[in-house]
Amino acid sequence: MKSKNGKTPRPKFHMIMPIEMVTNHEIYSAMKENVYSIFPFVDSQALDAARFLYGTAEPKVDYIDGSWTLTERIKELEATINTTNEEFTNIESFIKLVKKYTNIEKLDCEILRTFVDKVLVYQAEKIDGKKVQKIKIIYNFIRNINK
Repeated sequence: MKSKNGKTPRPKFHMIMPIEMVTNHEIYSAMKENVYSIFPFVDSQALDAARFLYGTAEPKVDYIDGSWTLTERIKELEATINTTNEEFTNIESFIKLVKKYTNIEKLDCEILRTFVDKVLVYQAEKIDGKKVQKIKIIYNFIRNINK
């Protein structure tokens, strides 16, 4: 290992991810910026389109088998982030409502509609000689608590 720019020597880590063919340097640079926003440990000095992969005499490679491309993986991660953000926003809205209705003295239709989206009532069954009927409450904002 060699020191670089006055920094102590440290192991290098290279990630190679398959991508679709890109010939436009602006699109390629934007793709690298997107990778950097998701994987902040990527070298921020290597985000332009002028970086190339050079061979090495004795590479040490860990290969992780898979069929997805970087673009597909980024889309998956962005979808996960969007879903998480939506869920967080829903929870924040629910908390505001809960604070608004902290001291409920009487449960009325307005309050019920505010908190409950729907109530699912299942067919009654006899279990051990007793009538059992399952219900599921789907709350506004946070959906089904018991997934």
